[in-house]
Amino acid sequence: MMEIKKIQDNVHVFFENDCFKILNATLWKKKLEEFSGNTSQEFEKWFLQEEKKIVKIYSLKLLARKNYFSSALKQKLLQKKCSVKTIQEIIEALQKESYISDEKYLESYIEKRKRALWGPKMIHFELQKKGFSSEDSSKALDEHYPNAEEKRIQKILFSKIQKKKNPLLFLQRRGFKNPHDLGNEEIQ
Repeated sequence: MMEIKKIQDNVHVFFENDCFKILNATLWKKKLEEFSGNTSQEFEKWFLQEEKKIVKIYSLKLLARKNYFSSALKQKLLQKKCSVKTIQEIIEALQKESYISDEKYLESYIEKRKRALWGPKMIHFELQKKGFSSEDSSKALDEHYPNAEEKRIQKILFSKIQKKKNPLLFLQRRGFKNPHDLGNEEIQ
């Protein structure tokens, strides 16, 4: 006989007083009431079918609110105690259906940061913090941040920050590689 206990944010499923599964209460509480079997084998079969549906629905809800890249979505789903195999299948399906695109995410992230006048070093650092590989972020930055564009943004920044005590230091903090390339005549 199956017994369900809610402990903190989790639902514990017991068969014959042994804890069989620990699930996230938010995702599973109502769904567990639909199970009508008596054995752990019946539950496992039912669970595998239902988990894919629940994880896909939850993923789509997350993506409706915010644009995620694949590893960030994976982390969100792992926090909800979803199985790694199911997560991987759902992410692959969402990528095939074009709900998730790491390339588009990288492109929009870089463009958003460029508009905020961030330098390529800072963007690169932030992308690595988000979980992108150094190679992927460098490749995307090379495509979207040519050297001429970097110099154009530096000139804009110089015009805005001439009243600051140390504009070169300001540019370095913003993630620009070589603010000295513009020369001292631009600063004064």
